[in-house]
Amino acid sequence: MRRQIAIIGAGISGLTAAQHLLQAGYDLTIFEKSRGVGGRMATRRDRDGLTFDHGAQYFTARDPDFQAIVERWENQQWVATWPLQGFAICRQGQFAVETAPPRRYVGTPGMTSIAKSINAELLEKNVSIHLNVRIARVTGRGHDFELINEQGELITGFAGVLLAIPAEQAADLLDADRADTNESDAAFARTLRAQAMHPCWATMAVLENDLPVDWEGCFIHDSFIRWAARNHTKPGRFPSPATLVLHAAPDWTAQHWDDPPAEIATEMLAEFWRTTGIAAIRSPSCSAHRWKYSIPAGAPDLVNDPSTPSATLAGSSPADNPPHAAASPTWPWQHRDLPIVACGDWTMAGRIEGAYRSGVAAASALAARLG
Repeated sequence: MRRQIAIIGAGISGLTAAQHLLQAGYDLTIFEKSRGVGGRMATRRDRDGLTFDHGAQYFTARDPDFQAIVERWENQQWVATWPLQGFAICRQGQFAVETAPPRRYVGTPGMTSIAKSINAELLEKNVSIHLNVRIARVTGRGHDFELINEQGELITGFAGVLLAIPAEQAADLLDADRADTNESDAAFARTLRAQAMHPCWATMAVLENDLPVDWEGCFIHDSFIRWAARNHTKPGRFPSPATLVLHAAPDWTAQHWDDPPAEIATEMLAEFWRTTGIAAIRSPSCSAHRWKYSIPAGAPDLVNDPSTPSATLAGSSPADNPPHAAASPTWPWQHRDLPIVACGDWTMAGRIEGAYRSGVAAASALAARLG
């Protein structure tokens, strides 16, 4: 009899884990609280049909296994190279364009396209995927796990559970604060809660005219704006009108977490013009979105840490992703006693490559626990 595994979260890590567990012979049920798959590999469409990658902006591939996967994605036209030139860095209103950029990729026609394509392949293989279902608690012992959704309904029959969501949310499912929680559940929850994540406000703006610059993306110093992307320059996007995506620094985001999105968008756009010295361009449409779990604490600072930058700029190191050791066959993010494992980009420096590799490692660990 094939055993059933519950996967909670349908971002890249969860979908990757699903692919590997399916190959290992398990039946799968995936639960995703949002209306679509992809997590922070998100693409928003406005009322005029324009799209914005307001979460993850691009990715690189250094691990040989991930390079092979990205090559397959490229052959299937799920991804394309971006930018064709290089990124820039802005200091005190002065731009410097990188000299030897690594190869970077984006999903096409949107960052969410990769997850949607993997999801479609899983559906073709009869994997059960439930969207708009928020799991509130994981209970059960041994090989008989039960899930309780937000409406209090019980979903039973799982031999193992894979939590492919931010660490704090994963800890919440184990309900460590309840008096009847056992010590091993509580210990795993405490381990998960110790992995803090920083928030990020993202602003999406339509511009009447394009920026008078020669870069597609820019890392910004001396400002609470950390990143700017000419979103319309990405492959597969509408080339006109010009669209701009801005990301704010975590500390500023935290200070302004409860501010109205319209005010955030206006303030971020104004700060972008101020800090870059570019003459303000009218924006007929501007909105903001907040990401509560954006960047894991301890991940490289892509702007201010010259030892691990996200671009090969003057005086910087030559790659977006610093080398990582191969994922350990003994995945550290797992329950002490039960076949419950956790994964996500937060386990490996917060990058898309890390999300993929963590999904592979977690699937291997869960399969080993189940025997």
